[in-house]
Amino acid sequence: MQNKANVLLARQPIFDSDLNTVGYELLYRPIPSDDEGWQSHSGDLATNEVLVHAFDSVGLEEVTGGKPAFINFTEHWLHNPPPFNPKSVIIEVLEHIRPTPTNLLAISMLRKQGFKIALDDYLGEPSQDPFLDYVDIIKLDILGFDTLDNVIKIIHEKGQDKFSWLAEKVETKTEYDLCQEAG
Repeated sequence: MQNKANVLLARQPIFDSDLNTVGYELLYRPIPSDDEGWQSHSGDLATNEVLVHAFDSVGLEEVTGGKPAFINFTEHWLHNPPPFNPKSVIIEVLEHIRPTPTNLLAISMLRKQGFKIALDDYLGEPSQDPFLDYVDIIKLDILGFDTLDNVIKIIHEKGQDKFSWLAEKVETKTEYDLCQEAG
């Protein structure tokens, strides 16, 4: 008898500045899990499970209502992407992926295929900057910054109009207002 774990396929809405839903980040978690420990050791499995459940079991259109799905790609998935429709998926480059020449080439190839690329959990670290020539969206983890001034500084230094900027972990009206103020 095979032990089949319960899984959670969740969609987290992504809003524009007017609070309109513009996409969903698809998330997968085994139940129960220690979350962070599981993610760090099982990223490839998580992406695989998101893909299987979103595309085969449920259907991507059903999960996202026709809006783009933001899907975390591990290094393995950057180099071995499934045959997606570029209009349906935004590829998220995880923060722990290094900008090696082979990874940058893989991202470049995905962009040439028409995919939009998001850089996840950007904090302005110089080690992530080689990705900036290859991404369309920068996701800022607002909890990773000491002050709003640091967020504004990063946005202006890197190019406010060069990228779409997406604030992550905005959970209160005050945080929302601060992000609006930051642009």
